[in-house]
Amino acid sequence: MPIGNTVYLFTRRQIGDDNELGRTLIRGFLNNLSKQEVLPRLLFFMNEGTYLCYTEDETLLTPLRTLAEKGVDIAICKTCLDAYKLDAAKMPVGRVGTSPEFVKITTEYPVMTVT
Repeated sequence: MPIGNTVYLFTRRQIGDDNELGRTLIRGFLNNLSKQEVLPRLLFFMNEGTYLCYTEDETLLTPLRTLAEKGVDIAICKTCLDAYKLDAAKMPVGRVGTSPEFVKITTEYPVMTVT
């Protein structure tokens, strides 16, 4: 599958303010994203969005792993991992990303924030 130029930024555990509905929506979004013909260049997770990757919830991890297997770069904010005291070595998917890296990529590619 071809990799496009879009970068997705995830800053929350859900889409919208309704926790239950929002978590259903984010699962659907990730699942549908993993089935697209043109895939995003990067998924970057920061703030509470960090927990979408740092989880045991297979309904979140399965589409993320599928995206990674198809060549999508998945990065989790190092500052956020440190702030939430999460061990980067135990991340079930993705890699550690940095603020300078994210700032640089935002000047090169369109960024869509998923909130």
